[in-house]
Amino acid sequence: MRRTSHVSVPVRLSSPPRAVILTAGRSAELGHVTADRPASLVEVCGDTLIRRQKAALRRAGVWRIGAVVGWRTDGFHGTDLTLFENPLWASTTSLDSLAVADDWLRRVPVMVQFGNVLCSAETIRRLCTAPGPLAVAYDPGWRALGARRCGDPWSNAEPVVLDRSRRYVAQMGGRPASLAVVQGQWLRLVKLTPASWAVLRRMRDTGQTEGLGVGAALAQLVRHRLVPVTAVPSAGPWFPFDNPTDLEIGRDVVDELDGSATARSHSA
Repeated sequence: MRRTSHVSVPVRLSSPPRAVILTAGRSAELGHVTADRPASLVEVCGDTLIRRQKAALRRAGVWRIGAVVGWRTDGFHGTDLTLFENPLWASTTSLDSLAVADDWLRRVPVMVQFGNVLCSAETIRRLCTAPGPLAVAYDPGWRALGARRCGDPWSNAEPVVLDRSRRYVAQMGGRPASLAVVQGQWLRLVKLTPASWAVLRRMRDTGQTEGLGVGAALAQLVRHRLVPVTAVPSAGPWFPFDNPTDLEIGRDVVDELDGSATARSHSA
């Protein structure tokens, strides 16, 4: 792939942003709790992850919410979500699942969130208003989260390295030579505009992202400087539910997110 400089891409944000939650896969790493449902339908502290995600998105002003489904689609029937189905979920990647929502992605800005991740409404709000054709949310306190989950900040980390301006992503994913150069961890939350989706779609259609998920495809896009990627620091806690121990460890974060939401509603 030819290396290019950042190109100025016009972005029209006249349409209200929408959200797409990626929840097509089984997330077998979570063990028996996903034997009959995807990760987004797992309950933590009395409510499912996807209902918590919907609530945070709506507090951030995102009202049209879709979900890419595949494993056990019956669990989503009767919801107020716009459903996009990936019937090949078992043999395709998260980027392939995202492409099923092409009708939205080619027309309006879309917040893309993985179905097993919770974050604050303020983080989503920051991402919605971030400038540029593409923006990713990252956690500056990523080392503490990694240590809390498994004692190793590198474990399951998707590192983000910023450029000198601290406004754009210079490197994403992989394993940088040193912890010192890493400014944060990707939250698996990204804002795509029609312009940036066109670039990702072209990469996918020409075979440049074969076998890659969303994160790895974004890392490739950053590496080849195809689109400037705005870096948005998270506000408040977040948590990825990747394995069975996370269901217990993450309860404190869920309680903190619930408390913040309650305080905000009382002050409104």
